[in-house]
Amino acid sequence: MNTYQVMIEGVFVRSPELGRLTGGFHTTFFVMAINAANASHKVKKLLAKRMAAHSVVSDNAGRFMAYYWVHDIWEVTVEKYSENEGHDSGFTFFIIGRMEKLFLAIRRLFFNKYRQWLLVQPELAGSEPE
Repeated sequence: MNTYQVMIEGVFVRSPELGRLTGGFHTTFFVMAINAANASHKVKKLLAKRMAAHSVVSDNAGRFMAYYWVHDIWEVTVEKYSENEGHDSGFTFFIIGRMEKLFLAIRRLFFNKYRQWLLVQPELAGSEPE
């Protein structure tokens, strides 16, 4: 088993920190997995729990649908994993501007077609995997 640090970016979300605005976030998880693909899969449940704890919800009401993707993944030492395992580092939020919305929507289409392995769908503990 290897230890990984996985950075997730979510866009088109709402949060109390953003007020009425639609925005996005970056958040980091530390997981143990057999490989990077498995680490990305393990993040689904952790992301759903963290989003629920911080009242972050997908904003799918408008023309733009929320999506979450693996922005970066690193193999880290066991010591770094031990220090950060189970620690809720929260979110770093950003506001999405008008011009950026179009770019982010096109990026989602690109990921759906050519980079599906980068997309992560938050998964509740009791739900069935897709």
